[in-house]
Amino acid sequence: MVRLKPLLLLLIMIAELPRIAVAQIAYHWTLDGKSESYQIGLDSIVSYTGRPSICINATTESRGFISLSRWFKADLYRRKRVRLSAYLKSVDVNDWAGLWMRIEGERASEFTPVPILDSMHSRPIKGTTEWTRYELVLEVPERANRIFFGFLFSGLGTVWGDSFEFGVVDARAPITTMKSGSDGRPQHPINLDFEQFE
Repeated sequence: MVRLKPLLLLLIMIAELPRIAVAQIAYHWTLDGKSESYQIGLDSIVSYTGRPSICINATTESRGFISLSRWFKADLYRRKRVRLSAYLKSVDVNDWAGLWMRIEGERASEFTPVPILDSMHSRPIKGTTEWTRYELVLEVPERANRIFFGFLFSGLGTVWGDSFEFGVVDARAPITTMKSGSDGRPQHPINLDFEQFE
């Protein structure tokens, strides 16, 4: 299991401030989306592990989203099942937040119309929540070329992430993504007992 310590060293810290805005993103990490509506930095006060957590805050609503993300070659993970996990916490999130992971082939469209993706969109983090462990598990096919993952936030509020880990898991670990067609609809009937809600 790989502990993602570089995530907690993403930014240049201003010593006098417990929480900072983005100054510089570390090697291999990128910010995607409409970042002008969000503040992102390390928080030395709100933490799960006792070390600084990553914090994303928005006080002005945006039509877009922000994602702190990275990618790497899939060579070492082909024909294996991988898991991304982290502890997340939220306050007053009015839209949604969550982890995401995607696997691509040589071409971005390699695995369409059924993408290998989990963005937690079907089980989003909303409102105010305490530190909770979340995980994504995907199967990496032989034709996989790259693995992408990140931490996504949309709307108003504040979210924190801590104790990120990525690694190979047993083949019996349940895959978390829902297979769907290009229109996002499931390929088999679900919720026949009326017990699941959006």
